[in-house]
Amino acid sequence: VPTVWPMPAETSFGKSSVFVSKSLIFSTNDGADVKTLNDAYARYHELVFTHEFSAESGSPMASNVVVTVKDISEEYPQLDTDESYSLTVSEKADIEITAN
Repeated sequence: VPTVWPMPAETSFGKSSVFVSKSLIFSTNDGADVKTLNDAYARYHELVFTHEFSAESGSPMASNVVVTVKDISEEYPQLDTDESYSLTVSEKADIEITAN
């Protein structure tokens, strides 16, 4: 299982691969400007895209991630904060993250 943090409670896999474009764009809650998320997008983009690669010919290439956060509070998490999320990647290379 590839490393994803925080570690998912459950995973499922399809039969095809999706490649991720180095020019990946994140969008949040219909364009909401959330500093913590924007900083995380920039930080992880630098960590993840440290090398060049070529996608297999004809393979789907993801270029956009739509992030929906139910509570965009900038407060620090508390013991009872729900940090659950779902990550969905379709065969068409659509990526969606939904978080509480």
